[in-house]
Amino acid sequence: MVDEDILKEVIQVFESNSCPLENIDAETMIENLELDSIELTTVLMDLEDRFSIYVPDQAWGKWQNIGDLIEYISNYQQEFGGLNLKEM
Repeated sequence: MVDEDILKEVIQVFESNSCPLENIDAETMIENLELDSIELTTVLMDLEDRFSIYVPDQAWGKWQNIGDLIEYISNYQQEFGGLNLKEM
């Protein structure tokens, strides 16, 4: 089950980065976002800032859809309580 609050915030991050898709939801495939490396880096940094998480570079390639990203964020928050490991 997708955390709707996280989904809303993730959508806001993609929209603020001018993501080309009109309707982004949990089933949206990552590859359909057509992000170049600069856009991807910007989105990941914004997600890290928004959720106080750390996203390792290799994580992006493991996610197939936005739901996978939301699951990562939710699990991270449960495991680390919003502790940003990147800052440690």
